Amino acid sequence: MRYSQSLARSAKLSLAFSTTVAVLGSSAFAQILTTNDDTLTTYRAGVTAVQGLRPRPEQRGVNHDGSMRKASTHRLAVAGNPFERVWSGEAELNGVRLDTGTWTTSDVDISLPASSPWVVGRSYNARQDNSGHLASNGYQGFNWAQSSQPEIVLYEHASDDAQDVLYLVYGADRYAEFKRASSTANTYKGTNGAAGVFERTDASPDTWAYYAPDGVVATFFGFDTADADHKGQIWKVADPAGNVAYVGSTSSASAALSAGYDASGRITDAYDSAGRHFDYAYTGSAIGGVTRLESVIVTSGATEVARVEYGYYGTEAYGEAGDLKTVTTTTPLTDSGVNDIRVKYYRYWEGSHDPEADPPVLGHDHAIMLVLEAEGARRYDWNEGGAGEPEFDSGFTSASTATLKSYASGYFEYDSSRRIQNAMFAGNCGCGSAGSGSFALSYGTSGYTNDAGYDNEAARRTVVDMPNCATAPSTTVTPWITQYFDELGQALSRVEHDGDPSGSPTSWATHVTRDATGCVVTIGTPASITTYTHSSWAITDGSVGLVRVYDRVASGEATGFLADELWREGSGGTEEFLKSHVWWTNKATKGFTSPTITLVRPLVKEQWEYPELGESQYGSTANKIDYDYTTYSGVSQPLALTTSTATEAAVSSGKNGDTGSGLTVATHYTLDGSDDFNARNDGGNRIVRYKLRVQGLVTEIRNDADTSALESADQLRRHGLGPN
Repeated sequence: MRYSQSLARSAKLSLAFSTTVAVLGSSAFAQILTTNDDTLTTYRAGVTAVQGLRPRPEQRGVNHDGSMRKASTHRLAVAGNPFERVWSGEAELNGVRLDTGTWTTSDVDISLPASSPWVVGRSYNARQDNSGHLASNGYQGFNWAQSSQPEIVLYEHASDDAQDVLYLVYGADRYAEFKRASSTANTYKGTNGAAGVFERTDASPDTWAYYAPDGVVATFFGFDTADADHKGQIWKVADPAGNVAYVGSTSSASAALSAGYDASGRITDAYDSAGRHFDYAYTGSAIGGVTRLESVIVTSGATEVARVEYGYYGTEAYGEAGDLKTVTTTTPLTDSGVNDIRVKYYRYWEGSHDPEADPPVLGHDHAIMLVLEAEGARRYDWNEGGAGEPEFDSGFTSASTATLKSYASGYFEYDSSRRIQNAMFAGNCGCGSAGSGSFALSYGTSGYTNDAGYDNEAARRTVVDMPNCATAPSTTVTPWITQYFDELGQALSRVEHDGDPSGSPTSWATHVTRDATGCVVTIGTPASITTYTHSSWAITDGSVGLVRVYDRVASGEATGFLADELWREGSGGTEEFLKSHVWWTNKATKGFTSPTITLVRPLVKEQWEYPELGESQYGSTANKIDYDYTTYSGVSQPLALTTSTATEAAVSSGKNGDTGSGLTVATHYTLDGSDDFNARNDGGNRIVRYKLRVQGLVTEIRNDADTSALESADQLRRHGLGPN
């Protein structure tokens, strides 16, 4: 295949790479991915001030290799290397994290188009920890978190101020860490896989601004506010173009506190950059001892454009008082009152875990038993029999659990450690598609020693008994998988079995190793494995079979980033190059002082592919794409890209090309990060594509080979797209 065919894909990869961040200055801040031993396997901060959240140490939102694990609904690019895609294994199964045994959702209830949107959504975590099990009891319900109100929490070391850590908790099951730059610094650098810089401004109240790698700035209230309930709360999120989503007021922190929050620190009034008003309303009385979020209603001017309403259990069955029961979203479809109304429904276990009870209690208080998504709720009401039916009357709330299982997106049973041990998805249809049927999970530990620093050995594993599947009309196979994890919950080796691995099934192991920084360096395919011993967790590599090798950048800002992809046969075969990556680290920077720190936006500089065996790194027969970038000038938006240009080498006629110049693709970006012009130039043939966006939505696309019909040469040059 001609190399130019991969150019568009590579250009997208280049832009994706552009959102990583490094912190430079002293040698301690010379690389993006760093390890903070003090907090590596211990969560040291207290619960958040308003929602009362405290995730477990292994529930970071990012992996230690910098890849994203759980994102934020706000524009918070916290992943140190979000482009790391080498290996994720089977770390998650239909929302169940296999390392922690928790169901973790990222539901979005309201999301409207805007340059800087304000998104209303929820996350859930039934295994929070605060020196023992914690069932958080915030306004969204037990174990739930409202994602539109992330919080920061400061951990102050008892004897060493340089070991202070700021925690960004942006969900019930996700957080990121930022370590203080020095004992007197007002800046905190992303660590343990996280990216970005927090900077404290001393005022009344003090504020903490998070500078993301793409130029977005999110500002939080600090810890010097007049009352504890407002400490660490989100204030506003601004893109480099100045589009702001905010709570209360954009300009005054004190005004925002009084206009946007109630006395308990809960958001009451928020706005997106399109000017829409998000009105948060709470219950008039406590439910389960806490005032709960009742609704969020969005208006544009005097017109309602969206709403979500939350219902909670009181004294009825299937939930304790304060458990989230229903989520009802309403989207107006016309100006005359026609609405799209959707209801989600949740059931919980009640009482103490007791498998021997009659009936057995296979869960714990506040642990979700059953999830009925909107379509399952609609179908149950439509199929419900009896007088006056079908009628959309929420009949599912009184149906038996056994009846609802066939409509449910998920059903969960737990072990004594609050981990999911049996799960059912997609109505237990057993239809063979991914995710359907029943799954049995069991957990094991290796007895590894938690030494200082990162340990790359297997610390835990989860064995999953998958639903039976038919391989032929008369043949049924019971598949199993075993997924291994390191101490931080990063996926290691994965093994597939055609039966119970405690017996003597046939097993196919994929052997994954990580280096001392937590980055994957080899993946041995099943063909390269000679033996797998389930009882001892041992995998033996052989001398034949495909092994993929990943060389990492050894020094500098991009240490740990992918440098070369290679392959070899077996453990000792000759390594052959597949791809190489070279990085820019000086194209977009932002400086901080006290101490001097430079925030760097790494960008891919070169990408190489090696179509022939025996090719040396950057050899003469390799295919290469060069990338270059320009940025917006000015101290307020130095991380924002103006243009990116990808240029491949000319393809000779002997390789079915021409003798002219290589294909060049140049893209221009607006300050908010959207692309508006794309110009392709192949040997003098120029095609320009134009996009017009309003509040983040494309309203016009124009493909025009005659660029004079769209823009003059001078205008194109001003967009960084070169001569017409």
